[in-house]
Amino acid sequence: GNSFDLEDMIGIGGTMPLLETHLWNDGIPYKAIDDITIAQGTSLIVADGVTVKFPVNFSGISVFGSMSASNATFMSFIPPLEPGGDYWQAIFFWPGSSGLLENCRVEYGGSIVRQYHPDHQGDDSDPSYYLDALGNVVISGNASVTLNNVTSKHSFTSGIYVSNGSPSMQTV
Repeated sequence: GNSFDLEDMIGIGGTMPLLETHLWNDGIPYKAIDDITIAQGTSLIVADGVTVKFPVNFSGISVFGSMSASNATFMSFIPPLEPGGDYWQAIFFWPGSSGLLENCRVEYGGSIVRQYHPDHQGDDSDPSYYLDALGNVVISGNASVTLNNVTSKHSFTSGIYVSNGSPSMQTV
């Protein structure tokens, strides 16, 4: 994996401003300092060569809008030493979202921690308000997601987890 000193990485986190397009720049390393949410109507473009690292049990990226990444790497700060330890959660594509991951690596996710929808009111009886991190990439419902030449490995659970959806996948 790419090695960068954590203090040299750009900290990212929180909900991206609505109705805007955001670009994570070419070759720059990023570290998650909080949950990352791409709101409905918002787009994130992850440029070639970007590396995003996540600390233990951070939820990763929740996509309600649109996310595209090419030749990017998403992984934990430190690879886990044993099964069950030090995994980040996932890239979550929620119902109604869209995404393209192309020539990307996604590693050491799937920590099984539950990620809640912003409208969740504390009742877990309605599964449309939560997703479990059951893979490095989690795709739910009618999310329109294309995965081309994605390497998904070292997940605590599944590499790619699809719940009630039908993403386009080629060479995964």
